[in-house]
Amino acid sequence: MSSLFSLFGSELPSYKVIQMISGPQSEDVVTALRGVAYRADGRWIHVGDHHLEVFPYVEHCAVRDSQHLCSVRFQISANGKQEKRLTYGWVGVDTTEEAALRDAVRSWWATLGVPLLWSLADRTPDFSHSPYVAYPGSMGIRGAPPSPSGWLVTADEMHRTIGPVVKGVLDHRGSTKVVELRLAIGSDEVQDLGCRLDADDSPELFNAVSRLPWPRSKGSYVFVQTYVINQKSQSPSESATGQEESCSDMDHPLMEGNVFHRRFQ
Repeated sequence: MSSLFSLFGSELPSYKVIQMISGPQSEDVVTALRGVAYRADGRWIHVGDHHLEVFPYVEHCAVRDSQHLCSVRFQISANGKQEKRLTYGWVGVDTTEEAALRDAVRSWWATLGVPLLWSLADRTPDFSHSPYVAYPGSMGIRGAPPSPSGWLVTADEMHRTIGPVVKGVLDHRGSTKVVELRLAIGSDEVQDLGCRLDADDSPELFNAVSRLPWPRSKGSYVFVQTYVINQKSQSPSESATGQEESCSDMDHPLMEGNVFHRRFQ
C-alpha cells in the first residue's frame, strides 16, 4: 500500500471525503455505472486489474449568500503510480459544509469517476473508425441556460456538436487521457473557466470550443463536460495511465443515462 505522504507530498487527504467516495452514491451515478464491475474500498477503487487510489484534498470552505462552498482537489495514483493527468477539482455547493463536500464528491463521480471506470472496464474498444475512444462524463450545467436550449437539450445532441471540435484538437496532439471543458456562457461572450488537456490549461481547446454557436440568454450559465480517452496504441493494462486507450461511438450508446460510449468522427 502506498504512503499517504509519498505520492503527493506531506499534505493529508480528507478522511471524511474518502468515506464519501467509497460510500453509497447518487442514483444517477449508480445508473451510469451499471454494467461496470468495480469495488470501492476506502480510498481505493478496483476495476479488473486496475487499482486506483484517490486522494481528496479540501482546499477551502466558505459561506456565501447562505450557501456553503467547498473546493476539493482529487488526485489519483493508478496501479501505484502517481497520475497527475487525472487530477480534478470541483467546488461543491449546498446548505451545509458536509452537504457541499458530498456535492463535490457526487460531481467528481459523475464527471470523471464514471467515464474513467468505463474506460478501464472496456476490454474490447472499437477502433475500426478512429485511433481513440472517448468516454464522456455527465454534462453539467449551472445557472440558467436559455429555454429551449438548442443543442444542449440532450447529452446526445451536445456530444454530436462538441465531438468533432474536440477531435480536431486531439488530432494535433500526442497521447491525451483527459479532456476537460469548463465554460461560462454569457449573453455576448464565452469565458474560459478551465479548459484543460491532462490537467493542463489549454488555450487551444478553449479557442476551438468557444467558437461554437452556444445557446444564449439574457443571463449566464456554466457548462462542464469531461471526456476520458483510450488510445489505440495502448494495451488495456495501460489505459489507467493514458499509455493506451480507446474511443467512443457517437451513434451507439453504451449504457442508459447521460454517459455514452462515442466515437469522434
